[in-house]
Amino acid sequence: MKDLANSISVVQSLAPAVRTADANGTGVDLQGFEGATVVVDTGAEGVTLSGSVKIDFKLEESSDDSTYSAVTSATAVTDGTV
Repeated sequence: MKDLANSISVVQSLAPAVRTADANGTGVDLQGFEGATVVVDTGAEGVTLSGSVKIDFKLEESSDDSTYSAVTSATAVTDGTV
C-alpha cells in the first residue's frame, strides 16, 4: 500500500528553541531522494523583533557536507522555486 506516511523520511536539522545568537542546523543527506520539503519551526522569538532584530533563514546545499553554498532558483533541483 502506498501512502504518504510510508513514503517520506522526517529529519530535524535544528530544534526550535529560544536563541540569542546565530545557530546552524545539521546537514541532511538527500542522496537517493528525488526531492525535499523544508519546514521551518521557529519556536518563540524571545525578543521584540524589528528591522535589525529578526529571524532569518538561509537554505544551503553541499555535495561534501563541508563546503556550502546558498540554494537559489538557479541551483534548486526542482521547478526553480526556493
